[in-house]
Formats: sequence, C-alpha cells, structure tokens
Amino acid sequence: MRLSVHAITHRDCPVEVRERLMLDQQERRSLLRQCHADAHIREACILQTCNRLEFYLVSDDQFDESGFLRDQLQQLRCAGQIWARYVRSICGLDAARHLMMVAAGLDSQVIGEHQILAQVKAAYAEAVSGHTSRLILNRLFHLAFRAGKEVRTNTKIGRGAVSIAQAACDLAARSIDLAKARGLVIGAGENARLVACGLARRGLSKLVIANRDPERAQALCSQLGLGKAVGLDQLARYLRTVDLVISSTGSTGLVVTEDLAGPVLARRRRPILMIDLAVPRDIDPVLGQIRCVRIRNIDELDLDVMANRNARADQTDQALAIVDRYVQQFQQWLDGLAAVPLISALTEKGLGTARLHASRYAKRFCQKDRQLLVAFAESLARKLLHGPVSLARQIGPDASAEKVAAAELLRQIFDLHG
Repeated sequence: MRLSVHAITHRDCPVEVRERLMLDQQERRSLLRQCHADAHIREACILQTCNRLEFYLVSDDQFDESGFLRDQLQQLRCAGQIWARYVRSICGLDAARHLMMVAAGLDSQVIGEHQILAQVKAAYAEAVSGHTSRLILNRLFHLAFRAGKEVRTNTKIGRGAVSIAQAACDLAARSIDLAKARGLVIGAGENARLVACGLARRGLSKLVIANRDPERAQALCSQLGLGKAVGLDQLARYLRTVDLVISSTGSTGLVVTEDLAGPVLARRRRPILMIDLAVPRDIDPVLGQIRCVRIRNIDELDLDVMANRNARADQTDQALAIVDRYVQQFQQWLDGLAAVPLISALTEKGLGTARLHASRYAKRFCQKDRQLLVAFAESLARKLLHGPVSLARQIGPDASAEKVAAAELLRQIFDLHG
C-alpha cells in the first residue's frame, strides 16, 4: 500500500497550461468514481484551486498511478500528455508533509493566505461524499486541518497576509490613481468580494460590479455600500469608460472575448489595466496586443507575492516545525497500523483462551456468577497480554531486526501461525 500525491502547481506550470486542466465539479466526481472502481486504488481525493490540481491516492505498491491519471485526463480533457509533462509525484511521508504544508498556506503563491485551508476541507468533503476517503486519507486530512489551524494560531505567518486579490489591488494602486479612476470588477464570488473591498479601501469610489447574475452583483454592492451592479451583457458599454478591470469568475471559458471587447478597446485613447485572476482565464490575452491595453494574469503578480514571502521568512521555520510534528504523528499512526494484525491476533488468542477455560467451569456457578467468571477471565487475559501488546505496538514497517525477531517470537509463543 502506498500514499502518493500527483500535482501540477503554480511553481512549475504556467496559467495557460493549468487552465486546460481545470476540472469542473462533474469532472472531479467522475474521476473519483473511476478511482473508486479501480481495484488497485484504495482511496482518492482531488484538490483543485486556481494554482494547483493535486490527486492524493492510496494504492497498491506496484500500481502505475501516473499512467492511470494520464489516461483519465486524456479521456476527460485530451490533456494526458500535458499532464505527464508537468506533473510532480511524491510518495510516502513526503506526500503527507506536502498536504500539511498546503493546508498551512506554506506552499501557496501568497504565503500564509487563508483561503487554502477551506479549499482543502472542501476537497476532503467531496472525497468523503464520493466514498473515496477512508482510513488513511481520513486520518491524514484531519491531521492536516489541525496543522493548518495551529500554524495560523501559533505563528504570525497569516497575520496581515495578502491574498491574490489584495496583490491585484496593490498592482492597480501602483499603476493608477484610484481616487480618480473608474473600476470594473467582473464576478461576485469570494475573490471578487476581496477585490472590491480592497479597491474601496485604496480610495476607488467609482465602481461597477458585473456578474452573470446581476442580483449577486447587487448584493455585493449593498454589502460594500458603493458601486453599480450590472449583468455581463453590459460589459462592452463599461469597457469604453473604465480605467481598471479586475476579473475573477468561475467561468469555464473566456468572459471578455476579442469579439466582445476588441472593437471597443481599439477605439479607446486612455490606457486601461486589465488584471485576470481567473483560471481558466476570463480575459482573452489577444486583447493585450491593443495599444492602450495592459493585461496581467495571476502568474504575473510576482512583485507583491515576493514582498509577502520575504516579510514572512522569519515565521516559516516555526511553521515548518509545527508541520513536521504533525507529520511525525501521522508516521506513528501508520506504524501502529502495521502492528494491528499482530495485536488483533494476540488479543483474539488471549481472550478466546480465557473464554474457553471460563466455560469449562461455568457449570459450577449460577448464571450471575458465570458472567462474573467470564469477565474475570477476560480481565486477567488482558493484564497478561499488556506486555506483549505493548511490544507489538513498537513494530512498524521500519522496525529494527531485533523488533522483527521479537514479533516472530511472539507469534511462536502464542502459536499465531496456524
């Protein structure tokens, strides 16, 4: 049995590739069903954000997980070869450590960001719903939740941490006088809300929020106490006049297309900054060829991201120490699992023998005393087994030769081979 994670992330895979591998909920559930149906895969979970697609698997030792995932993604997205080119695979405790670092925000583009822990929990819930998270992943993910919470509680790594949305707002503030600018936010989800709040705090007062559902845009405007809500069908109208566009929707395709925006933007004289935080991208990159248009995507926010990383460097060691402690807990738990068959056999042998001999003398006692006799025999057996069971608990997959020999001696003493 092997624990592994197979991942593409922002670290080594550009946004134009990641967007080709963005799965919708139906596709993720389909993949989990395929994992559930394969006899070689015991457990599976899919973690997907704008910056990563990761498969956590518990499978047979000789199983080709990478080949399986390549074939599945080829069927779903015709992207098997792209996946194979960029995927990074990690096994064993390194895979466990990777998940805990992700949950703690230590592997994020923005170190210490808060959204990732909720995203990890959502991925786990999806696996539980699909019946693909069982003994190993249940334990691993719950330890990762605890590690993520402790890192945020006991270190300063998440205090004042910028998010991708805040990094976009900082880029806008460096590029444009927001107090005099007109802004357009496309989307009404959590990222869009963070963007709108960030722009308002930085002095932008002339704001339009566009969304496929105008009522959601209006709800966000009401929450902010400013802005005008419109539907996506009015995008072209506002692209004529705004100075800034920040887009973050959950669309599976382009929202600001060349056909929609090209003619409008080509007639503009004033420059316009367009920041695309979505994966897949919302804004057609071809529009960046227009003279007055400057487009930045999620991978191009490096200046603010590096400033964030440098500001939190002194907290990283403390956070990593917390992660390592939870990895050690997971290893100890795994080691205990390796001893379970021997402990079960010892317990079954001891209690079985106690009950057998108690039954031989049961006829000499009334019913009430017979029950006490059995209880006494079982209690005595457990007392006698305490030493052997404690020894068995120390026998993990990496046990020393002496402990392996001790385990074999226990099997011989208690006649556990038959």
